[in-house]
Amino acid sequence: MKTCILFLLFFFSFSPSTALERKSSAQTPELEAELISSHSPAQKSKAFLLGLRIKIPNGWHSYWSFAGDFGQAPKITFQSIKNVQIRALPFPAPQRKAFFMDKKPAYSFIYEKELLIPYEIFIRENYFSDQINFLVDFEVFICKDLCLSQSAKLKLNLKLASSFKTNVKTKKVFDFWLDELPKSSELTSHFKTKDQKQMIHFSFKKEIKCLDIFPSTKLDFLSSKPVLIHQGPNSCSFQVEKAHSNLQKISGLLLYSQNGEAGSFLFQSDQHKGLSLLWFILMAFLGGLILNIMPCVLPIIFLKFYHILELKNLPARKVLFLNLSYSIGVIISFLFLALFIFISKQTGESLGWGFHLQSPVFITFLAFLFTLIALYLLDLISFPFPRASLLFKDDKLLSHFMTGILSTTAASPCTVPFMAGAVAFAFSRTYMEIFIIFFFLGLGLSFPYLILSFFSRALKYIPTPGPWTNTIKKLFSIPLFLTSLWLIYILYLQVSLKIFLFSLTVFPMLWCWLAVQKLIAKPVIKKIITVVCIGFVLFVFIFQKHFQNTVKQDSTLKKVTVMRDLNWTGFNEDQILFDKQNEKNIFIAFGAEWCLTCKFNERVFQKNKFKQIVRQNQIQLYYGDWTNKTDEITKFLESYNGQGVPFYIFFKGEEKLFIFSTLLIEKPFLKKLKQLSN
Repeated sequence: MKTCILFLLFFFSFSPSTALERKSSAQTPELEAELISSHSPAQKSKAFLLGLRIKIPNGWHSYWSFAGDFGQAPKITFQSIKNVQIRALPFPAPQRKAFFMDKKPAYSFIYEKELLIPYEIFIRENYFSDQINFLVDFEVFICKDLCLSQSAKLKLNLKLASSFKTNVKTKKVFDFWLDELPKSSELTSHFKTKDQKQMIHFSFKKEIKCLDIFPSTKLDFLSSKPVLIHQGPNSCSFQVEKAHSNLQKISGLLLYSQNGEAGSFLFQSDQHKGLSLLWFILMAFLGGLILNIMPCVLPIIFLKFYHILELKNLPARKVLFLNLSYSIGVIISFLFLALFIFISKQTGESLGWGFHLQSPVFITFLAFLFTLIALYLLDLISFPFPRASLLFKDDKLLSHFMTGILSTTAASPCTVPFMAGAVAFAFSRTYMEIFIIFFFLGLGLSFPYLILSFFSRALKYIPTPGPWTNTIKKLFSIPLFLTSLWLIYILYLQVSLKIFLFSLTVFPMLWCWLAVQKLIAKPVIKKIITVVCIGFVLFVFIFQKHFQNTVKQDSTLKKVTVMRDLNWTGFNEDQILFDKQNEKNIFIAFGAEWCLTCKFNERVFQKNKFKQIVRQNQIQLYYGDWTNKTDEITKFLESYNGQGVPFYIFFKGEEKLFIFSTLLIEKPFLKKLKQLSN
């Protein structure tokens, strides 16, 4: 009987012979595989495709990246090559295969005859050679009346040249299989859960016919055949069997036809909980309010406190206008962030909260800006804004407005309770809801100062300004200088030494300009030098991004080393999946060097009680470093409704998960971790 024989697994492997090392293919009577390139020769700094092409014998089949109820996905490991990025692309769309297990229907997602598993390759300019050797270990599970696990080592030698030439021999293969790859997302989706059923709803920009959906993992939903409960011109809905997990997001593959041609979309569906927009508005407001006491806004709080000192003896109306100016600066900055996020979503860019601090250009600009403000507080420079003053009617209005913008810039990387849910909601909604949520985030951040405007009598308790005020003003420059130094340290972690030193040239130029302004009396020479200095700084900012390809790759290892005394491992989704399949306890911490809330939380990981729980319960520890933009981490966070760091998640095998609060309080955190691990 076929179904009985199906579960009798015969494992064998063919070891690489010398012939295999010379060629880029391996062959057995059952299976043929080779490593092919879309271009030959290839070129540095230009992406091209590499494909593992597998020819499956007649009557046999292999499996998708998620095999379904039975089977095993291909296992592929590339040997890492310095200064070469190898990025896995989605598998081509498979087909559904039905069979019976104990007289019950079961389903797998399979390929027949042939399969191409694609990878995108990018070779940086500083790659050391004019040729590149790709080595890959792979294992493929193929089934017919019985199942075989076949493995091999493949090698491909590829020359590099100054020209980029399409490989004529492989062009037809890549053209065919690229059409089979899932398209970029042109849909929105959400799901509802009722008892053991889930209804997944899709909306499209174009008119298509929905055919089938497959889960991405065992946790998303069951592999059983879904029921199409609605089909409209621009929407459809499926009913699927709920998995044992309770995810905020589920993902999978949607198969469709359009004008008679088949296609597929990878999708992520947010859970529709029925919570009203008003609830998320309240969460956004409370999150913005809490941002005022977070360490990330500490330098700006000093600056704002200095502005409050200036409000003493001012008329109530003037106090109201100044604080309104600050609030407008905060809210406009949040709305600008919302606009940027909306535009990025439309172009398919994957962003997370705090994305701008993953940019070395922005980090450099911010460090430069905080240095300028510190020099301003020391009365070493002044900011004449004649046109802006005409617009604001008052320099103080402009000063408070700019402080509002700085507050948003400093606060935006932080993720706090209440705010995390509101931001996750905004990232997955329409443009109008994004703007509403971000408006109330800004309102929450500026609310304490608005309240002060209506209780201006409280300002009488502030000491009368005098010489001490100027001393306080100068002292407030210290946290701003320290913030600049901290940002420079973050820049050092993000880029190569060459780019780091190139970026730092803006600071000597600033000090040279400052010295010239003090030493030279002629206004014409001052203006010429000012123009030259501004031009140089703009040159650095413009070309810094152009030369930014060499990003440090070892920041995760540095972070893992810092968390000594415990065996922390850098984020590796394949290894995490392996640990989940082996029913291990897994704790994953996501953070970034620029995230001060993460730093505050990480004190818990140094506690002996935490180390004791980890060792006693054999918890596998992983750290995901999000200091630089990492699509793999961003997508993982999004799949669990996380939009930024800090983010902490616990798995117990494949059946159980728990997401901790963004702010770790020692005793409740350790108690919950111990409870989950037992």
